[in-house]
Amino acid sequence: MLIYVNDIIIIGNNLASLQQLVTKFHHAFSLTDLSVLDYVLGVEVKQQHDGSIILTKAKYIWDLLSKKNMSEAKPISSLMVMGCKLTK
Repeated sequence: MLIYVNDIIIIGNNLASLQQLVTKFHHAFSLTDLSVLDYVLGVEVKQQHDGSIILTKAKYIWDLLSKKNMSEAKPISSLMVMGCKLTK
Protein backbone atom coordinates (compact mmCIF):
# COMPACT_ATOMS: atom_id res chain seq x y z
CA MET A 1 0.00 0.00 0.00
CA LEU A 2 1.29 3.43 -0.91
CA ILE A 3 -0.12 6.50 0.80
CA TYR A 4 1.03 9.93 -0.33
CA VAL A 5 0.44 12.86 1.96
CA ASN A 6 1.49 16.22 0.59
CA ASP A 7 1.52 18.38 3.72
CA ILE A 8 1.27 17.77 7.45
CA ILE A 9 1.15 20.88 9.60
CA ILE A 10 2.10 20.36 13.23
CA ILE A 11 1.44 23.28 15.56
CA GLY A 12 2.08 23.52 19.28
CA ASN A 13 3.58 25.61 22.03
CA ASN A 14 6.13 23.07 23.32
CA LEU A 15 9.09 22.92 20.95
CA ALA A 16 10.61 19.83 22.61
CA SER A 17 7.36 17.86 22.25
CA LEU A 18 6.97 18.95 18.64
CA GLN A 19 10.50 17.86 17.81
CA GLN A 20 9.93 14.51 19.55
CA LEU A 21 6.77 13.96 17.49
CA VAL A 22 8.54 14.86 14.23
CA THR A 23 11.37 12.46 15.14
CA LYS A 24 8.86 9.63 15.73
CA PHE A 25 7.19 10.37 12.39
CA HIS A 26 10.58 10.39 10.69
CA HIS A 27 11.42 6.93 12.05
CA ALA A 28 8.10 5.51 10.81
CA PHE A 29 7.77 7.39 7.49
CA SER A 30 9.89 9.05 4.86
CA LEU A 31 9.42 12.76 5.40
CA THR A 32 11.08 16.11 4.95
CA ASP A 33 10.79 18.72 7.69
CA LEU A 34 10.44 22.09 5.98
CA SER A 35 10.64 23.88 9.34
CA VAL A 36 8.80 27.21 9.52
CA LEU A 37 5.48 27.36 7.65
CA ASP A 38 5.30 30.33 5.27
CA TYR A 39 2.64 29.52 2.68
CA VAL A 40 0.11 26.70 2.41
CA LEU A 41 -3.03 26.17 0.29
CA GLY A 42 -3.03 29.77 -0.92
CA VAL A 43 -2.75 31.17 2.60
CA GLU A 44 0.32 33.09 3.74
CA VAL A 45 1.35 32.41 7.35
CA LYS A 46 3.10 35.26 9.14
CA GLN A 47 4.62 34.45 12.52
CA GLN A 48 4.73 37.35 14.97
CA HIS A 49 7.40 38.04 17.61
CA ASP A 50 4.91 37.30 20.41
CA GLY A 51 4.33 33.76 19.07
CA SER A 52 0.98 34.50 17.44
CA ILE A 53 0.32 33.92 13.76
CA ILE A 54 -1.54 35.89 11.12
CA LEU A 55 -3.20 34.11 8.19
CA THR A 56 -3.61 36.26 5.09
CA LYS A 57 -4.45 35.88 1.43
CA ALA A 58 -2.86 39.20 0.46
CA LYS A 59 -0.19 37.53 -1.70
CA TYR A 60 -2.85 35.47 -3.50
CA ILE A 61 -4.93 38.60 -4.21
CA TRP A 62 -1.86 40.57 -5.34
CA ASP A 63 -0.83 37.73 -7.69
CA LEU A 64 -4.38 37.56 -9.05
CA LEU A 65 -4.49 41.33 -9.68
CA SER A 66 -1.08 41.20 -11.36
CA LYS A 67 -2.13 38.27 -13.56
CA LYS A 68 -5.19 40.21 -14.77
CA ASN A 69 -3.20 43.44 -15.26
CA MET A 70 -5.14 45.14 -12.47
CA SER A 71 -2.30 45.78 -10.02
CA GLU A 72 -2.50 49.52 -10.73
CA ALA A 73 -6.29 49.67 -10.25
CA LYS A 74 -7.55 52.10 -7.62
CA PRO A 75 -9.21 50.55 -4.55
CA ILE A 76 -12.75 51.40 -3.43
CA SER A 77 -14.43 51.07 -0.07
CA SER A 78 -15.98 47.71 0.65
CA LEU A 79 -19.74 47.32 0.68
CA MET A 80 -19.39 45.01 3.69
CA VAL A 81 -20.72 46.30 6.99
CA MET A 82 -17.79 46.65 9.41
CA GLY A 83 -17.97 45.69 13.08
CA CYS A 84 -21.19 43.67 12.90
CA LYS A 85 -21.50 40.54 15.05
CA LEU A 86 -23.20 37.40 13.86
CA THR A 87 -25.83 35.78 16.07
CA LYS A 88 -28.06 32.72 15.71
